[in-house]
Amino acid sequence: MMSEVELILIKNLIEITGDLIFMNKSDSNFLLALYEEILKDSTIDFNEIEILREMVCQDIPPILEDLELLFEINLAIMNKPRDDMWRVLFIESVSSYMINKPSEIDIKKAHWLEAKLEGTIEKVQCLTPDEIALLCALKDQTQDFPVGLDFYLTKYSQ
Repeated sequence: MMSEVELILIKNLIEITGDLIFMNKSDSNFLLALYEEILKDSTIDFNEIEILREMVCQDIPPILEDLELLFEINLAIMNKPRDDMWRVLFIESVSSYMINKPSEIDIKKAHWLEAKLEGTIEKVQCLTPDEIALLCALKDQTQDFPVGLDFYLTKYSQ
């Protein structure tokens, strides 16, 4: 596990160099340490978002474990201050996983997302604003929006 000092140094290096090329992007210990730092203060700043973007978006589509982590972070920062780029990263990452060519959502992926949304509802009795924005983006980007996802969008976007 990385120390808080190591995380600060890495964030500063990224701020100076604008890149994460100096470290192994598949370093799950680093990703977990960053996740713990975000949870500790329940906020996410621009540097943390950029680190997550480098690590999560290196695989297109992103791997499911990384998306699971994004959903956990999203729930933790739901009503907390955060950089506006968080929503962009969240929507882009999940959308790139969800949408197949040509503009379709696979039923298994739709069920996965429904389960993630249901998990949020169980914890906080609603969807987060970023999850609602994700559903709107998915609906706009697809030709045949799954009924189950449309149900969540209709019920919780009011």
